[in-house]
Amino acid sequence: KGSGITSFLNIYLKMLEEKNTIKRLNIKHSVFNHEELLQIIGEMFLPENFSKFEELIDYLNIKDNRQIVVIENLQYLYLRDVKGFNCLKVLTAIISKTSKNIFWITSITLYANKFLNKTIRINEAFGHHIFLNPFNSEQIADLVKIRNSISGYNLEYVEDMKILRKKEFNRISSEQKQNLLEKEYFNSLNKFAQGNVSLAQLYWLRSIKE
Repeated sequence: KGSGITSFLNIYLKMLEEKNTIKRLNIKHSVFNHEELLQIIGEMFLPENFSKFEELIDYLNIKDNRQIVVIENLQYLYLRDVKGFNCLKVLTAIISKTSKNIFWITSITLYANKFLNKTIRINEAFGHHIFLNPFNSEQIADLVKIRNSISGYNLEYVEDMKILRKKEFNRISSEQKQNLLEKEYFNSLNKFAQGNVSLAQLYWLRSIKE
């Protein structure tokens, strides 16, 4: 979460939207019963109305309804409980029974994917898997600085007492000090953010002194 999944999908789907019908669902809260799952999936296809999953499957298999269906945040569809995987099992069954007519795209956090693949082999429901790698410190720094440049403010990194005690630091020029402080700051920032762009931006804003 926060590694750019939604941004990745936005770029990809923009290339497809001119020639394809795209329906998209972003699950934002926990869903654990079949009725609610049917409701939130069914809302993508209004004014159609489905009282059971079989009706939804029949609708999706109609040739004229060929389309791309995107469901984000599958990690909200399970509980670590004996019956906690029922909603996910229903969804993967729907995907399996409609895959000839519907191109399904889903997203999930890496931690949840590893867990669900061990428990219910969720990856077997999909033909292709794309794993997004976390951003490195340099990429995080570039993104934050680009965002800051839009704000119109100049940057000046502030020394802390620990580095001021170092004699070698006090001997270098102001420009060299800023370069060193910038490097140390972003190394520290990335240790907290762990490649998460959203968290990096939040920590950046929280660390601004003036």
